[in-house]
Amino acid sequence: MGGAPHGRRFPGSRLRYIVAHEPAPPLVRGLLDVVHGDAFRRADWSRAQTTGVMRRIAQGLCAPLNHVTVADTSVYPRSAFAGAWRNSREAFVVWPCFREDALRPKPGTQSKIYFADPVYAQLGLDAPLEAGVLQQLGMALWRSLERERPGSYVESDRVLFHRTRTRREIDFVGPGFGGCAIESKYVDGRWKRDAQTLQASSWRGILATRAE
Repeated sequence: MGGAPHGRRFPGSRLRYIVAHEPAPPLVRGLLDVVHGDAFRRADWSRAQTTGVMRRIAQGLCAPLNHVTVADTSVYPRSAFAGAWRNSREAFVVWPCFREDALRPKPGTQSKIYFADPVYAQLGLDAPLEAGVLQQLGMALWRSLERERPGSYVESDRVLFHRTRTRREIDFVGPGFGGCAIESKYVDGRWKRDAQTLQASSWRGILATRAE
């Protein structure tokens, strides 16, 4: 379909984001309606319950998600939360980053959770700043690889994370990274420990900071 660019179609939302660095409330409410009506349509939840689930996901953004723990510490039955989680993946609200084993998802391990768009974090709770940077980098990698291999999203095997023998983690590895591992730091300093983790791995490394 033809038409004006997104910035012209939604000038108010775009201007607010530029000025306030946050999405406009009407946009947030509209997106929540979409998530509630699409991703969680089978859960038979109230809108408030949908907001609660989005908040719990945002609180654990870029960290392994334990469905049982989340369900047991909330008002949602385990089966209902597990179903809603699957629906949110199918609706492109979230995507999982699995622990790798020989550059394949490792069976039986928890996945880390990322939103398909950072604005979804605004639907429940603002993500921590450093997690927000991880979120943006992971999303950029995921989208880039999806363009190269359309449909790979549903396989969840292109963007993974690595855990070293010393239980240190490298944020992103994958079969399409050309032998590189990618580590993210929001700050420009205090990155030497992360660089050492990369150097001790079997990959060449990219350490992304704000300025370097």
